[in-house]
Amino acid sequence: GRRGGGGRRRLGLALAAATCLVRPPAALFWLPVGLWQLLRDPRPGQLLLRDVGPVLAAVLAADLALESFFYGRPAFPPWEFLKFNVLQGGADLYGVHPWHWYFTSGFPAVAATLLVPMALGMWHVRESRAGGWLALWGLAYHGLIPHKEHRFALLPLHLAMLPAGAWCHRRFSGRPRGLLFAGVFLPQLLMAVYFGLWHQAGGVSAMRWLRGEAAAGRLLGATFLTPCHAAPHQSHLHRDVPLRFLDCSPPLGGEAGGTEESSFFLGPRAALEGRRVPLHSHVVMFSPLSDEVGDVMARLGYEEAWRAHHAHFPVDHGPQPQV
Repeated sequence: GRRGGGGRRRLGLALAAATCLVRPPAALFWLPVGLWQLLRDPRPGQLLLRDVGPVLAAVLAADLALESFFYGRPAFPPWEFLKFNVLQGGADLYGVHPWHWYFTSGFPAVAATLLVPMALGMWHVRESRAGGWLALWGLAYHGLIPHKEHRFALLPLHLAMLPAGAWCHRRFSGRPRGLLFAGVFLPQLLMAVYFGLWHQAGGVSAMRWLRGEAAAGRLLGATFLTPCHAAPHQSHLHRDVPLRFLDCSPPLGGEAGGTEESSFFLGPRAALEGRRVPLHSHVVMFSPLSDEVGDVMARLGYEEAWRAHHAHFPVDHGPQPQV
């Protein structure tokens, strides 16, 4: 009935508003959806006053009260997110790409062989195009943000699955699906196995080895001279020993300078010789850095104890074949 439909719409509005509070750029995703709802509603003004306004006010008030309670002072983190990432450009510290990166590199890398059924679905299956248009919109507004990552293309990827699935159903329903499996899904399966087990596996392998060292009583602590988040640390180690990694927290408060990570990799030999990075009993690093600073580490009393595969081809920080 009308009452039930209104209740579901208000619940949907509340959930959409909550996603915007968790990640403010989500507001750009919901913008065309909201405009479409307003344009097709016979009384858009009433919709705004009766549903949209009260729901948004209630969600914002609840978030402000909850955040302020836990921070112990008035706080609204979504504003801090926008101020740091958009107004101050803090996210640019982690790299920038041109506006077209999602279309020319990011999304094709994430979708891979699924690009073909996605495009065919957009062309041939009209009723599934809404998901495809939303996916394109998601790629477009993310392209306006200088800092880009493959993970930001996952939402457009899920939406683009709608036309892909519709085309596959229409094209292969009741027909042999060997070509579809061999051309689309088998490569995805092989890539999942390779990227899940071998590509950039050094971080997990290192933690597995360190866990053995801890069990033998040889691990007093570990220092990771690697890019940030290169190893899973305590989620795999599960030992009460200190772990230290190069900090990549952005400079806050407008102070100048880069991160500890970027400063270290600008001159790793000088950083180690100057003892600017405290070292524990075990030190983890990737090659070729380990080869570059091997003599410095030897003078500091360290020797290579273990080496394993990490990646077959260069990643974001250049070649890192071994850990």
